[in-house]
Parts: sequence; structure tokens; C-alpha cells
Amino acid sequence: MADQPAIIRLDTPEGTQLGRLYNLAQQMRGSFMEQAIWIDVILTDILARYFAPDESKRMFLSSEVLAGPYVSFSGRISILERIISRSYVPFGNTCPKLCEQLNKIRRFRNRLAHAHLDTSDAFMAKWPGDRIQIVFYEDSAAKTQVITVEENNSRLKECSAVVLQLLELQTLVISAPGK
Repeated sequence: MADQPAIIRLDTPEGTQLGRLYNLAQQMRGSFMEQAIWIDVILTDILARYFAPDESKRMFLSSEVLAGPYVSFSGRISILERIISRSYVPFGNTCPKLCEQLNKIRRFRNRLAHAHLDTSDAFMAKWPGDRIQIVFYEDSAAKTQVITVEENNSRLKECSAVVLQLLELQTLVISAPGK
């Protein structure tokens, strides 16, 4: 019979430590994912408004095409990049790294969504309480990434800056002549 992992009771020091780690991971991952979701919602709205000023057509385009199974977050970023370079050059000059920032957010969002929390004995033995470590698979190997509370807060600030840029572009698209 294969060895079964030990059950760790919540009322033990190990259980308390794991509970603190899980709570920190939920707070860090959840806050970033929530920001990434809003970024994607605003991005999708910008694209829909650009291509379909009519509300009923815009809703159809958003739900069935842009947010459907055919266009990924990466694909929406690529479309946005083309729209900016064709129709909003002055905005692109003001915010030249927007799409690069969106791709950075997308990559980190995917990492958080597809990696699991490291709860190994080795990590837990040295866990200082202000970081998580996630495990992901790349190039046929398991790899880890440490994310500190400070780094997570920095990423959240980057997300907030991107939201402001997207809202500025959304305003331009809404007020574009010829709608």
C-alpha cells in the first residue's frame, strides 16, 4: 500500500502555519486575479465599442466573439495594439508601453492560475510569513517562483496604472466622431 500523506490538524502549530500560508496565498492571488479580470473587462469593452457602437451589436460582439472561446486575452491585447496604432496614435505616444504592460499582467495571471502553492516541508521550514512560493511546470521541469507581499503590492499598483490608461482610452473610443 502506498504511503498516505499525513493529515495535519488545524489546531497544531503546523496546521496554524499552513492556514496562515493559505490565507496569504488567497489574499495575494485573489487581489491580483480580481484586478486582471477588471482589466480584461475594460479591454473587451474598448474593443466592442470600437467595432460596434450600436449597443445590441456591441453586446453580441462582446459575449459571442471577444469574450467567447475564439479570442484569448492575448488575442484581445493584439487587437488593441493594432487599434491604437491605427486610430489612436496620440494615445499610443502617451502610453507607449500599455500593451507590453497588459502582456506582463496576462503572463503573471496565467502563472497564478495554473501554478499550485508550495506547501512542501522544505518551504514551510523556512517560511518567513511574508511570501508565497508557487510551483509550475515549464520546459519539462518543475520550477518555483517566490512572490513577496511587497512584490504583489507593486504588481497591484501596476494593474491600477493600466486600468487608468485603459479608462482613458475607453473615453476616447466612446467620444470618437462617427460613432
